[in-house]
Amino acid sequence: LVSRIVAVVKTEAQAVPEWIETAIQPPEEGQKVIISGIYGVGIAEFSYLYKDEFVMYDMGASNPILSKDQVKFWMPLPDAPQEPTND
Repeated sequence: LVSRIVAVVKTEAQAVPEWIETAIQPPEEGQKVIISGIYGVGIAEFSYLYKDEFVMYDMGASNPILSKDQVKFWMPLPDAPQEPTND
């Protein structure tokens, strides 16, 4: 029984994303990510339309566009929570 519980926990556990250095590997076009930049940590979308820049969401910045030089690290957003199923 214990081994079955451990197997379920391992299967359902979500891997914790790690910070990725923007200069080494930028996100994919249109990918929404968590960023660490000059305004702190926030949510942004990476866009090639803006010359390889990040478009920020609700970070209180006067300019919602950040260059790759202003965003040192990023990580993918975690998966949305799932409603439990009654099997």
